[in-house]
Amino acid sequence: MPEDFLYEKAGLVTTITFNRPERRNCMNRQVMTELEDLLRDVRNDREVRVLIVTGAGTAFSAGADMTAAKGLTDPKERMRAFSEHNSGVARMVGRTFDHVSRLDCMTIAAVNGHAVGGGWALAAAFDFVVAAEEAEFWVPFYLFLLVFITLNFKIKGCWWAVSLIMTAIIGDLVSSHWMKNLIFRLRPCQDPAIADNIRILANYCPVSSSFTSSHACNHFALATFIFLTLRHTSRWWGAIFAWAFFVAYAQVYVGVHYPIDVAGGALLGTLIGLGTSHLFRLQFGTLHLQPNNHSHA
Repeated sequence: MPEDFLYEKAGLVTTITFNRPERRNCMNRQVMTELEDLLRDVRNDREVRVLIVTGAGTAFSAGADMTAAKGLTDPKERMRAFSEHNSGVARMVGRTFDHVSRLDCMTIAAVNGHAVGGGWALAAAFDFVVAAEEAEFWVPFYLFLLVFITLNFKIKGCWWAVSLIMTAIIGDLVSSHWMKNLIFRLRPCQDPAIADNIRILANYCPVSSSFTSSHACNHFALATFIFLTLRHTSRWWGAIFAWAFFVAYAQVYVGVHYPIDVAGGALLGTLIGLGTSHLFRLQFGTLHLQPNNHSHA
């Protein structure tokens, strides 16, 4: 029997519950090993039609287990202890994501509280996410992505990380240092002609040109690069454009850009992402996760 999970089967529905409420259902090697074993049981059970994964207590999963670093004050010692205690966990989270996404049954993440870091990544693998009112999702997205890719794809993953960073740098240079110098116009929050007629929510209004939106350019460049280089690893990567859209839309909502600034930045960023992803694929090919044996026992 698993030590860190509850496993319940009721007819066609199987429920797996993280059962470490005192540790906010955090993840370590033992936890992820048990979860992988339970997911294999679900895969091999022909009767399961619905899988629900949830957490006991106030969290779905708070991410990596920080126990080993507790009480240590030296940053290097904390990092060393954390790394040793959680060695291989990021790779296991990636494998678990793949296990869930390949299941034949319907999968539901019932997020009852915080889903942080690896908990957030795990929830993203499910067909449906049902979140309680008190649920919160948080992850240092770029950090998680860089770690996930480098651990799963080794040298090719390192070059992917370098290419992602270069995509962001190119996007910022083109938008902030070329387009803004080429085409200058006042931002909505700086334009006295319309300032009295619009709602400005931004606490700070830059004096640089409004066209194009560098936020839109950078995020659409990254989203395009990520989607085109990782789309063969999961069917969900297309959702990253929604993330880029909401970041871009926020610039209009708070009053620092016009819609045309955001549209122009999004188009510019998409073109940059197309270019950098094309160069990456020419040099390193397409990224694929190792397939699992998906046959029933």
